[in-house]
Amino acid sequence: AMLAELAAFLWPGEEPGPHGEPPDPTADLAAHLDRFAGPGLDEVVAELAADERGKLEKSLNTLRAGASTATDPDAVRDLLLTKAGAVRKFSRTRDAELKERFQNLVLAAAAPLLDLLRRLDMLALYRRNRATLTLGLRVLDILDELKQRDRVLDFGDLEDMACRLMGDEARALSLLFRLDDTIAHILVDEFQDTNFNQMDILRPFMEEFLATGEGTVFCVGDMKQSIYGFRGAEPGIFAGTMQKFAERDLPVLTLPTNFRSLAAVVNGVGELFGTEPLVSRLPAGEAEHVHQAVARREARGLQVLIESYEDEADAGRTGDQLAAAAAARIARELVVGGSTTWDGWGATLDKRDLHWSDILVLYKTRTNVSLYEQAFRTAGIPIEPAGRGMLAASREVQDVLALLRWLVWTDDDVALATVLRSPVFRLPEDVFQRLLAARGLHNKAPEGRYLPPAHLWTTLREHRSDHPQLEEAATRLEDWRRDTGFVGCHELLRRIYREGHLPARYEAFGGTQARINLERLHDLALGPEMAAAPTVRRFIELVDKAGRRGGQDEGTSGRDGGQGRVRFMTIHGAKGLEAPVVLLVDADHQERDRLREVRMDTGNAATGVLFAATRTLRDGITGAEGVLGRDLVQAAGEAAAQATAREDNNLLYVALTRARDRLYVLGGRSRARDDGEPGTALRRLRAAAAAAENPVDIDDPEFLERPPQAASPLPAARAADDDAPGVQAWDPPSLGERPQVVAPSAVAVDGETSTRPVATGAAEYGLRVHLLLQLVADEGVLPPGTGPAHDEARAVSEDPQLAWIFDPATVKGQGSSEAPIIMRREDGQRVTGVIDRLIVRPDRVDIIDYKTNRWGGDPGRRSELMKHYQPQLAAYAEAVAVLYPGRPVRTWLLLTDPAGRSGGQSGLVEVS
Repeated sequence: AMLAELAAFLWPGEEPGPHGEPPDPTADLAAHLDRFAGPGLDEVVAELAADERGKLEKSLNTLRAGASTATDPDAVRDLLLTKAGAVRKFSRTRDAELKERFQNLVLAAAAPLLDLLRRLDMLALYRRNRATLTLGLRVLDILDELKQRDRVLDFGDLEDMACRLMGDEARALSLLFRLDDTIAHILVDEFQDTNFNQMDILRPFMEEFLATGEGTVFCVGDMKQSIYGFRGAEPGIFAGTMQKFAERDLPVLTLPTNFRSLAAVVNGVGELFGTEPLVSRLPAGEAEHVHQAVARREARGLQVLIESYEDEADAGRTGDQLAAAAAARIARELVVGGSTTWDGWGATLDKRDLHWSDILVLYKTRTNVSLYEQAFRTAGIPIEPAGRGMLAASREVQDVLALLRWLVWTDDDVALATVLRSPVFRLPEDVFQRLLAARGLHNKAPEGRYLPPAHLWTTLREHRSDHPQLEEAATRLEDWRRDTGFVGCHELLRRIYREGHLPARYEAFGGTQARINLERLHDLALGPEMAAAPTVRRFIELVDKAGRRGGQDEGTSGRDGGQGRVRFMTIHGAKGLEAPVVLLVDADHQERDRLREVRMDTGNAATGVLFAATRTLRDGITGAEGVLGRDLVQAAGEAAAQATAREDNNLLYVALTRARDRLYVLGGRSRARDDGEPGTALRRLRAAAAAAENPVDIDDPEFLERPPQAASPLPAARAADDDAPGVQAWDPPSLGERPQVVAPSAVAVDGETSTRPVATGAAEYGLRVHLLLQLVADEGVLPPGTGPAHDEARAVSEDPQLAWIFDPATVKGQGSSEAPIIMRREDGQRVTGVIDRLIVRPDRVDIIDYKTNRWGGDPGRRSELMKHYQPQLAAYAEAVAVLYPGRPVRTWLLLTDPAGRSGGQSGLVEVS
């Protein structure tokens, strides 16, 4: 039935063919091309004067040649249309009148071809919709089967079941009879966001109440605030209900007075939305309701439309960054500058200082919100970031989730590794690496295969005595693990925070915002979603789901003491809220065209939906309206675009009316094009302000510089007798000179002669020998292989005089390969490097540096090498001596050149 409705919409009055679609018109392509290239263009020529034919001869020849060689629809598109789907200009003559007449003549001749292309587009659209419905309905069937298997219902199921129940007249009457003495009043708020299913549930109750006159039906709504079209909201339901109430002589009241905002906000919004280009975007009949009376008279208030910020190329800052800095400056100036607001009403009215929590930052999408959050943090302003999805993405929350995952499944080695290296335990890198190595990654079975390594938790418990931090981690994890499953998630989190000092640790690691995020996570464990099943698994699922949704759910968080925090919210999330100060940011950005679904019958809100209706299909073949006329897809697309524009306008209205005292609108300059009217919210507002003779401020506030300067630190807390609110600010330390880093191995490479193959570079060859010697030292055996590098490494590793280097146990020592060192000298220099081989004995330490330089046994050449590398080894010795005080440090060069090791020489040379 859905496909039949779709076919009737796309091809009205035509009989469907196979698969419900008409025949493919491609079979007619050749005939249409012949007609166009021959008689069609001949008729064009016949309409032209002789001199005009000469001017257009080249264009005519191009069209004939293109039509003669075209063999498929794509070639016809290239001939007649641009890539954007508009008709090409068929002539380049400078005679404007002739050019237009020729264009129309060619279009008339090409009309059959253009109509064929349009029919092919409709056929492709039908097939895409058929595939979408076939697959989508099957997915829904599978989902229903899974829900039946698991005996679960989602919110949509509940709504559908209630709909079917109320749609059954006998059952509906029975239900109404049973509820007759239970329900006396029906009160519906935000009625403009009602959808069809909800109205089908409400209608029998409303009709019964209105028919008997024994109950109350009270509906509240505002057509201008309908912003949930993506959830199926139909503001027309509200309008229809009001009309029915009026027809029954029931009271339909309006509220002409605004009790929320000061005069500047109320009157400014009324003037702006009562003027083009905003007034034409309002729902029908709502223009007269945008002007409201003002109830609050404490002050005038303020509404400012700040001109968008251009990119600052010289400083490398974008307009969005500049707008974010300006928003932070506004917020700081209001709070630190001692601005005031009012609480209460009438006799209870109380004037007080403005707090951070009185400021609400609104935005439509999250594209650039991170820039604004960062600007506020940089300015030292405490913020409450956007929804729980954004919270779930923070580092500190991810660390806590990793801990909770491990507590419910101790085999999750990745989660445990994350926790051990996080600020929860802050396990040093060397201790952590030794713990990982102790898992037995290289253990082999007798037959030679590698054995699975031990789990990290097992290894941690076995080696807990190796280091104090390992003991601490194992003890705390055992304690928390014992409680998991026996106490609620909130209680477990509270204990982890307290015993692990997590808020303090993360505040030191990531600043105040990290601590606030942990507090918000703690509050989330007490949320209503956790009431039924306060388990750790449920909590992990809840936060993970919020993270996958990208923060669409704003969530809630408790207010902290003092001045609170600036709130960041989407406009949708702020619906129903208010604040003394509202900053609507990122207001000069235009979203990409995401409209892909249009209603087939624009006059029937319950009709089917057309999927995959791209911008090209909705616009039709631009420039061919005179020969093709408008199709139904174009009409449906235009209606859908108007509905989207109305909802965007409603969203802007909702954002502006959240402000009680002060309203600021700003953003960075976007590249949005103004096609016939301003293309962004800020431009439409400023255009309306200009048309209404500026009922609001359009100039920058006096304290706002353009471009905004970098934020300076907030002043310290004010004295107790100062009227302005105090602010505790972080005073960043001044940066000293950049430390000088010294790399001992960064020495010049001497020119040398080599007997190694020319095709192998000196550096590559040296690295290969180094790697082979490292494998011998670590694994105890040289990997199989051939070649000069292998021969050189084998000769060195099998030398009995050097056995103590590769097997330090023979001298009661321990060895490390590629040992990193870093040391800070008294003069501030940083010494950093990597020692090829480090042997630590009970009574001394040996540093061995492998060198593949060619010296051929020449004592003079050997002395040069010793002198050359002496500073490098001396720096290594200086660093190692700090690690092992009281033990002598000896430094060696191990010269691997086979020619130098002949005659019984080991190639090991001590460098003092």
